[in-house]
Amino acid sequence: MGFIKCPRCELNYMKDTDKYCAICLRELRGEEQVDEIELCSVCGESPAMPGKDMCLFCLREMNAQNNTLNGDEDDDEDTELDEDDDDIELDEEVDDIDDEAMNDALSLDEMAEDEDDFIDED
Repeated sequence: MGFIKCPRCELNYMKDTDKYCAICLRELRGEEQVDEIELCSVCGESPAMPGKDMCLFCLREMNAQNNTLNGDEDDDEDTELDEDDDDIELDEEVDDIDDEAMNDALSLDEMAEDEDDFIDED
């Protein structure tokens, strides 16, 4: 019994006795793939934010604790948010994530150029 590539997708391996791989069989049956929701690594109850390992509540709590430790205490009135403010904060956090990803991508491009320059020097 060996493994071969699926003749339909040519990506996944399957047993040589099967007709299609498990993913193609699921697609042919019309079943949807259920993505597992990653839970917060701190509380283990709420779903984690995209690109993070914590939920929004735990992230806010951690930021508040870091600000308190750094001496950047805010008044309790300033930290209470309305529902409309939550939407704005989420959008800002998503923008921050996109900016971080963009900076990482640019730095990877720069690293590739540096490697090319280093190879050309040899």
